[in-house]
Amino acid sequence: MGGGGAFFQSYDWNLIAGRTFDQPEAYDLETLGALGLFLRQIEGVPFTFNPNARVLILRNRDAIFGMSPGVDYGNVRYLASILCQLHIPFDILPDSDVSPGGFDTGKINLSKYSFIFVPAQNQMLSANTWQMLGDWLSDPRAAGRRGLCLGLYQDQDAYFNPCSPESVYPNFVRLTGVAGFSRRIPTSGAVEMQFARYFGKAFKGQALPLQFPDNGEIGLFDSVTPLVESVLELDGNPVVVRNVINGNPVYSCGFYLGMAYDAVWGKEKEQEPYNAIAPLFEGMLLLAGIEPAISAPDNVGVYIADDSSMILVKERFGKRTDFDLSVKKLSVSGFEGATVLRNADGSAVIKGVRVEPYGVTVLRRDDESNPK
Repeated sequence: MGGGGAFFQSYDWNLIAGRTFDQPEAYDLETLGALGLFLRQIEGVPFTFNPNARVLILRNRDAIFGMSPGVDYGNVRYLASILCQLHIPFDILPDSDVSPGGFDTGKINLSKYSFIFVPAQNQMLSANTWQMLGDWLSDPRAAGRRGLCLGLYQDQDAYFNPCSPESVYPNFVRLTGVAGFSRRIPTSGAVEMQFARYFGKAFKGQALPLQFPDNGEIGLFDSVTPLVESVLELDGNPVVVRNVINGNPVYSCGFYLGMAYDAVWGKEKEQEPYNAIAPLFEGMLLLAGIEPAISAPDNVGVYIADDSSMILVKERFGKRTDFDLSVKKLSVSGFEGATVLRNADGSAVIKGVRVEPYGVTVLRRDDESNPK
């Protein structure tokens, strides 16, 4: 719902209904009643996926249908959660469903995106995908207007044959500015890294504490050329570096972006605090000119109906939250029981929004202040 995620979802309806094999009629009527009440409130209200998302999370088709689907899915899922914290709309697509232009029937034009994340490559992306990414970054019409972030990759192809990045894509070094990782170190538990430069809202030297699973790994770039800039370091060793192609940044990260290292199940390691890694991705997006259309705490999700007649606010991390919701463009004048301050540029601030832990607040258009 909205810009990149479901408002809620269930792997199995019985998890909500409460039924079990032994008790097929033991429905959880309280939960089902609350769910029914909520669905009746939003019935007929137009919520559609955001067609103008500028950010793409690119999945790896070979991993999806291969022997490491967990690394692909787990990292995509956790990275999506982080982008939701930043209130950034995004799409998720496998590399087989995109094309470098709008000419391939049934495929999405890569040119509509301004920033692409590739969360993990337990198997290297195909040569065709690398070529598309290279052409997308080098397009002279988009100089200085695009960015790419690559998570940790393993030196193996789609069939798990050992390979070097250059053997898959000859222009790998030109694209990334590095010839792969200088070394890899097994890692688990808490690891504190530091920003090597001012980056978005992060200051130079600011700590970035990350939690790695038991089978974690970090790739290091022990030496970089003057044209490649260190962004994040571990004990002075670059872990995230930035190259520039056609005025567009290319980030190479020495860890999976969603901290999921299990080949089959993913098992992404949840960060503590939940927003620990967000400053890194926020900085990448801010420097690419991508900012959210709303301002709200990072523990809530905000979903605005197509006609602005309803706004759903969902608390995601178990914290009762009171805040003022700022929206860059709002086409209605008021909401029931809420004070709305409108600005001349079309933006608005909805005062005093409250949402309970893991709860939902529904803001409905006030018909008295919005005459038809």
